[in-house]
Amino acid sequence: MFLNKNSHRVQSGFSLIESLVSLFIFTVGLLGVAGMQVTNQQSVLEAMQRTEAATLAHSMMERVRLNVSPVALNIYDQAIVGDGSVAAPDSNCLEVNCTIQNMASYDLWVWENELRGLNSRSGLVAPTGCISVGDGNFVTIQVAWRGQRSTTENANNACGLGNGEYVGPDSQTGYRRSLQFSTLLTR
Repeated sequence: MFLNKNSHRVQSGFSLIESLVSLFIFTVGLLGVAGMQVTNQQSVLEAMQRTEAATLAHSMMERVRLNVSPVALNIYDQAIVGDGSVAAPDSNCLEVNCTIQNMASYDLWVWENELRGLNSRSGLVAPTGCISVGDGNFVTIQVAWRGQRSTTENANNACGLGNGEYVGPDSQTGYRRSLQFSTLLTR
């Protein structure tokens, strides 16, 4: 038998280079999926923190609505909580009848514990809660917390401004998240 010089070999299987290229493409795809998972987890945490902040602000707004006397509003006005500085009240106002002043102090203490996650709530990362009572019983409740990544901050909400816990690496700003609720109280 004579071999034809123009005969070509028939290839069967994959070459090593083809296998390495396909493995590289597969690896890049997996890294992309892993990166999307990390971004998704950060977004979920941000959404959970915002939802918790809104719930806690609404909770405090309801507490203020239930205790609208001028004495209580004076205690609520300019209150800043979240750093553990609110002293525990002398009595638990859920178990005993409290005065208006004691109830307002109790409300602030409970709210601080909720913000920090010391009660049954999950709490926020580096929380700050602020209350201001304006003319005509116009109440504003603000909540600030630390986010996962830097974004544009809301400069209109002053709650937590200047707090060192909201500064990122290399003194980068933009980690403070905030929201604000306002309402007019009626008696």
